[in-house]
Amino acid sequence: MFRRAGALVASLCLILIGSISSSYAYSRDVVLVNLTGLDITRFEVSVPGLQTWVATRGINDLEPGHQANIHFTNTGPCALQLRVNFSNGYHASWRQTHDFCAVNKIYIRWVNGHYVADFFY
Repeated sequence: MFRRAGALVASLCLILIGSISSSYAYSRDVVLVNLTGLDITRFEVSVPGLQTWVATRGINDLEPGHQANIHFTNTGPCALQLRVNFSNGYHASWRQTHDFCAVNKIYIRWVNGHYVADFFY
C-alpha cells in the first residue's frame, strides 16, 4: 500500500514539474542586442494588422554594444511585429511577424544604410 502511495505521489510531482516547466516554454521575454551605433530608446511590438505599437519594459537608452532583457508584463499572442526607436528621433519597424514565444535573442544592426533585425530562436 505504501509503495502505491509513494508511486502516486512521485507521479503527481512529475506532472506538476512538467506543467510548471511547460508554462515557461511560452515566455515572450527576449534579449535585445544593440549593434547600431545609436542608443535605442524604446522597444515596441504590435499584433499583425494593427497600427498600434505597445512599448515593453527593459529599455532605458540601450547604448550601442550593450544588451537588455525585454520583459513582457502580460500574456498575449506569440506572433508579433517589432519596432525600435532611436535617440536621433528615428525608428525602424519590421512588419514581418515573428514567434516571440520561440525567439531568444534579437540583434539590431546598421547595414549598408538600413537597420536590420536578426532573430535567433
